[in-house]
Amino acid sequence: MAHKIDFVCVLKNGIHARPATSLEMVARQYASNISVVNRRNGRQANAKSVLSLVGADFKLNDPGVISVSGQDEAEAFRVLRQFIEQSFPYSDVELSPPEVVEPDVSRVPPMLARAGAALRIGAPLIAGIARGKIVLLEESVIPDEWLDPSRADPEGDKEKLGDAIGRTVRTLEDKGARTRAAEERSIIVSHLAIARDQDLKDRILEGVAKGQSLAQAILNASDYFQEILDRSTNSVLRERVVDLKDVCSLLLEEICGPAVHQQVQLREPSICVAEQLTPAQFLALDRDHLKGLVLHQAAQTSHTVILARSAGIPTVASLKDDPPIIRAGIDAILDAGVGVLVCEINPMVEHYYQREQQKVQAVAERRRCHQRQPGRTYDGRRVSILANIASVREAAEAMQRGAEGIGLFRTEMLFMHQDRPPGEAEQFEIYRQVAQLASPDPVTIRLLDGGGDKALTCLDLPQEENPFLGYRGVRLYRQFQSLIDDQMSAIVRASAFGKIKLLVPMVSHPGEIRWVLDRIKEIRRRLDREGIAYDRTMPVGIMIEVPSVVFIIDQLAELVDFFSIGTNDLVQYVMAVDRSNTRVKGHYSPYYPAVIRLLGQVLEEARRHRKPVSICGDLASSPQNIPLLVGLNTTEISVSSGDIPALKETLSRFDSVSCQDLVKQATQAADPQEVRSMIQQTPVAFTFPLLDETCIQLDVEVHSKEEAVKCLVDQLYLQDRTLDPQQLEQDIWQREFIHSTGLGHGIAFPHCRSQVIRSNSIGVLRLPQPIDWQALDGRPVDLAILLAIEDSDMDSSHMRIFSSLARSIMHKPFREKLRGAATAEQIIDYIQGALET
Repeated sequence: MAHKIDFVCVLKNGIHARPATSLEMVARQYASNISVVNRRNGRQANAKSVLSLVGADFKLNDPGVISVSGQDEAEAFRVLRQFIEQSFPYSDVELSPPEVVEPDVSRVPPMLARAGAALRIGAPLIAGIARGKIVLLEESVIPDEWLDPSRADPEGDKEKLGDAIGRTVRTLEDKGARTRAAEERSIIVSHLAIARDQDLKDRILEGVAKGQSLAQAILNASDYFQEILDRSTNSVLRERVVDLKDVCSLLLEEICGPAVHQQVQLREPSICVAEQLTPAQFLALDRDHLKGLVLHQAAQTSHTVILARSAGIPTVASLKDDPPIIRAGIDAILDAGVGVLVCEINPMVEHYYQREQQKVQAVAERRRCHQRQPGRTYDGRRVSILANIASVREAAEAMQRGAEGIGLFRTEMLFMHQDRPPGEAEQFEIYRQVAQLASPDPVTIRLLDGGGDKALTCLDLPQEENPFLGYRGVRLYRQFQSLIDDQMSAIVRASAFGKIKLLVPMVSHPGEIRWVLDRIKEIRRRLDREGIAYDRTMPVGIMIEVPSVVFIIDQLAELVDFFSIGTNDLVQYVMAVDRSNTRVKGHYSPYYPAVIRLLGQVLEEARRHRKPVSICGDLASSPQNIPLLVGLNTTEISVSSGDIPALKETLSRFDSVSCQDLVKQATQAADPQEVRSMIQQTPVAFTFPLLDETCIQLDVEVHSKEEAVKCLVDQLYLQDRTLDPQQLEQDIWQREFIHSTGLGHGIAFPHCRSQVIRSNSIGVLRLPQPIDWQALDGRPVDLAILLAIEDSDMDSSHMRIFSSLARSIMHKPFREKLRGAATAEQIIDYIQGALET
């Protein structure tokens, strides 16, 4: 007789992928048949199939019943009842829907919008500009002969399907073992779960039993589960349809051969356009020629977009249905920063993107000047900026971007999504390569940081109610001593090839680090016996994530050589907030005065014991937090390599004295909002003058009012007076669309207040050929003066400066001086004089 468990679904989002996976992981441990029925709609699901559980369409407060029958039903019943009562209510977090980016014609820059080109507007997903030939990607087509019912062979097809699933699983496992990209491995794990899904297999076999060919049965099963996923109220789950299609496509290839796929060979720079693009199809495209993607159905969280972002491929989605028609083979430009596909390129478009390319190159060159230099404040205080990495490739990229070493090698990425952990020899080769790439700079390699939010298939860790407070980090090492010994041996051996430091995560008391140090001593003794070289002075340090460690820095300083503060975990433990739980996520902030005081205490105590400290995590990665980090007397931060140039540039703007004043005030603040405001208002060590020769452009040829405004704004951006030229341009046009700023006498005076201006600025553009500005007197304009004022400016600078200059422009001698000036310095003298009168 079956054991039954009655329950009510208490999950706000129902049973979607995440809670379904939790239940499936418990159920699959038992041989018994375990079914789940949704009493609201009568749908029955196999508890050992995620697809089936999702298909039951459980919503909040739906009544359900679990039935267990079979050889181990008593034990299965006991564990499942405990799971439903204790763990199931906490098996999900409140879902935040993916950020929806809609096509928006207002984002199109006026100069491009008025270029007379054929544009298609879409939603920008991955910023960047690409140019190439349009390649239209079609969905796979199954030859008719494979769909013919006469091919049906129920007994033979059952064996063929089992073989096809086995080969598909092995293919995916092989891909997972070969790839070092964390994003690809994560997606492969999702595909493996679908390929092994029992209900998918049963649905295919059911079709075969009804007389369908095996290929037709696979297509019908795909359509069946796609319909279930499409009905889901969970937008993230709906995006997994493409993963289902990908796996079924792999099965079809095993059954019918590679002819079922469109064979796409990119032979030149290409922009690929597709209704949908599966991850496997993306990975099959030649990355050397793939310059851009246009996907009619995609979102920020789709697996294909995640892969494209990792590869740096500009991507746009959801093109509006307006003409023109996208034709294969035409030369096109994809501007994924604003969400535009330019289908016909005319001279004005060419001119626009020449300007854009010049701007991009100029900013990159400006940043290169900083990334080649050591991290240093305006008053000369050193702050080393290192990189976080997860692979050899990322290490090479980091050093090219100006990293002063590797501050955190997240080795768990080498273990994730693999049935077997990498061996000592494989790890040694990886660590050796990274050490040599970074030499003579340091490389900090963190020992395996499994558990918590990092599921490691190869460890087969039990599910926990609160994994962040559970079996993770150093707490795993005694159970998996052989695995950890292999990793430590690989690291110690690699230390002979560079300046390696070993970092231990999640330490909460001295006994844990003593155990690690004892194992390292044993490994060194073995290497000595074998005559293998290593660095005998290799530093060993710990991560400061657990608050208990903060109060025993003195004890730990006697055992270790350095500390690394993991701000993400430390903040969540100090504030008692699960940062993945959206109900309390508002309490997760590094700006609480208590957190700032704690960080200051750690840094001060470590300095007292002459132990270096590094800071990593979200707090370190944002340029806006540089004043806070400098004020805490931080000497080393570790961030994603892409953030390094901007961080070094921001660091060079601040002096340590004003930053230290900020920290003193922040520790006395009332709340995080006040601290954040203090950080934003921390003055840079220098101020831009209102007038500067770098913002004066003489005898520049432009062809339109739109190009003139863009030229003025871009110059402020190149001088680092604004971080968002697109927004500044929109702020200017908000006024311009209402009233022309062509004052007459051939002079235009565009002006605005803006939140994206760093410092009040005046730009001047003098033209050799006048342009139409729809001026009040109808006269074309040959001189444009831009006034951009900080939105926070409270002393009425906007109107005061505008009024002074507008009065002067009415006088012919002043206009003639501006037009006749031989240098930018003369222009500045004339305008300055007008402002002082």
